Amino acid sequence: FINAEGDRVDLTIGRKEFINAGEYGFAVEGFADGNYLLADAEKTYVIEKAAISLSLGQEDYVYGEEAPAYTLTGNLGGGAATARYYNDAYDAAAAPENAGYYRLTVTVAETANYLGGYASVTFTVKRAAADFSVAIDGWTYGETPEAPVLTGEHGAVSYLYTGTANDGTEWNNSSAPVKAGTYTLTATDGGTQNREGGSASANFTIERARYAAPTLGETDQASAETVYGGETDTLALTGFDPLVMGT
Repeated sequence: FINAEGDRVDLTIGRKEFINAGEYGFAVEGFADGNYLLADAEKTYVIEKAAISLSLGQEDYVYGEEAPAYTLTGNLGGGAATARYYNDAYDAAAAPENAGYYRLTVTVAETANYLGGYASVTFTVKRAAADFSVAIDGWTYGETPEAPVLTGEHGAVSYLYTGTANDGTEWNNSSAPVKAGTYTLTATDGGTQNREGGSASANFTIERARYAAPTLGETDQASAETVYGGETDTLALTGFDPLVMGT
């Protein structure tokens, strides 16, 4: 500095770099020359924490798959990150499993030199493809129809029976056929929260009913003899139904 006489007086001041955020004091101790005494001087200054700008990403995924990890950039101070997944029916720290539309918010804690912050992103857990099957056992004409058996995840299911009876009659109905023949059962699923709708089919057969052979007479005779010119021999015929077996 320049004193009152116009003479230059040099001061040596220690230098220290302050990097981290915080409040610091800066002091110049008194200095004297032949004519002047420089009083002590102090100054306090603050290095504020820097703000962060976060960017968050979360890929969509399909029900049943492992949720991919989110990506977070801009966390310069390496602050602890806390994730929260939520929608109207879900609110948890773990990634959701059920299909739906969600929001992910990640909050970053402040550190010694950086402020905290948060970022949000929306994503979708998509429904998986239909994954069910149908089976049905065949039966014999005149018996009670077998019930369909469903396996896998499914919602409300409707049934359609199609096919051709042995006499050529076509069948296309939601109820089981009656006549003997070859048929297909198709089950149609409307889907669930987590599965798309779809259909599955199974083939089955209604077998012809087997009747016992007709018998003649009281002792299950298969034939009868009579003498030419003699009296007619009449035998009872049992086990014959002309409506079913013909004439």
